[in-house]
Amino acid sequence: MKKSFINNVLLTGLIFLVACKEPKQEHSGHQPTVSLDTGLVALAKPVNEQVLSDMRSIKAEQGTRLYTVSVPGLITYDTRKQVSVAARVGGRIERLYVHYNNQPVQKGQLLLELYSPDLVAGQRELLLLQRTGTEPALLEAAKRKLQLLGMSAAAIQKVLAKGEPMYRIPVYSPATGYILDVQSSAVPSALTLSSSNAGGAAGMAGMGSETAGGSTETTTTTAQATSSLLVREGQYLASGQSVFTIYQNTELIAEFAFAPSISKLPVVGKKLLYYPVGDSGNARTGTIRLIQPVFKAGQNFTLTRMNIPVNEYRVGQLLRAELAVAGTEGWWLPREAVLDLGNRSVVFRKEQGLYKPVTVQTGIRANGYVQVLENISDWLLASNAYYLVDSESFIPDTKLNN
Repeated sequence: MKKSFINNVLLTGLIFLVACKEPKQEHSGHQPTVSLDTGLVALAKPVNEQVLSDMRSIKAEQGTRLYTVSVPGLITYDTRKQVSVAARVGGRIERLYVHYNNQPVQKGQLLLELYSPDLVAGQRELLLLQRTGTEPALLEAAKRKLQLLGMSAAAIQKVLAKGEPMYRIPVYSPATGYILDVQSSAVPSALTLSSSNAGGAAGMAGMGSETAGGSTETTTTTAQATSSLLVREGQYLASGQSVFTIYQNTELIAEFAFAPSISKLPVVGKKLLYYPVGDSGNARTGTIRLIQPVFKAGQNFTLTRMNIPVNEYRVGQLLRAELAVAGTEGWWLPREAVLDLGNRSVVFRKEQGLYKPVTVQTGIRANGYVQVLENISDWLLASNAYYLVDSESFIPDTKLNN
């Protein structure tokens, strides 16, 4: 009770002091309005509009910097070297000998066994012509017909030797490589890694560059998809239907995804230093062969490709590339001074002893610094923007020129 009484007395005294500073107003039947002292107006604003803090303030550094850009990538197939396995005749899959995507296969390896009424009918016609023995030309024509329907010459000779049709026709791999069913999207791509981590107006937050929390280096070493095949035993295939795609492993491709802010850095014919994730000592140099602008999952990327040796890497292996950049004009701040809110970047500018959040346009993030593209040379800024943010506060979108 005593504590409550004292609090009430102090509150009444404060209201009285504030009211005494108000100019006298004539009463006209309305209640007088009580306003705060002008010295308290600044402190009465919401904390998401300005912050009172004794944090050390800094100024942006201007000039050209030498830095290294790091981008994610991975090993994938050379899509120019692929072979399609298609059903030459309609039928039902009786037996499947491959079970998952990216399974390695050798040329001549048995992939599946197919039952086809058309093939059975063609074999019976062949055997009938063999038994009559009166029309050698028709017999040869029946052999060619079965070959065009997908039967091998060895299988046809086996049918003639046994004197009865084969009800399960074997289908063999036409090339050596890695198998994928045509309905699958299991081809590894660097865009999958980039788009899943994308976010940030700077364009580098999701690209393996430095952020306020440190490096986003991943410890995963492979992104190869080994999902089950969508093709099943008992499934019916139409004539001409593609069943598998075999990517030949005679040459592999290294893909790297560059964010929009650094999309102009890669140039066809330029050398790129790369290494497997977690093994920076095993660095190699490759030449950029292709540059392709891509829009995926709401994000813009520039995809680069280069050929790499087959015997040194495997499909799906994660990579990291480093590209040395001579320098870029602009204003530079420590990464802690720039708050990344996903779709925009915010700094806290000091005005009249208070820090106010201001949205700025940023560029490169490298070597612990963030490039600001607008002129902030005369600004005093909070050295750590993250420290000033309340987890429950919402930073308003204050533009640079406001």
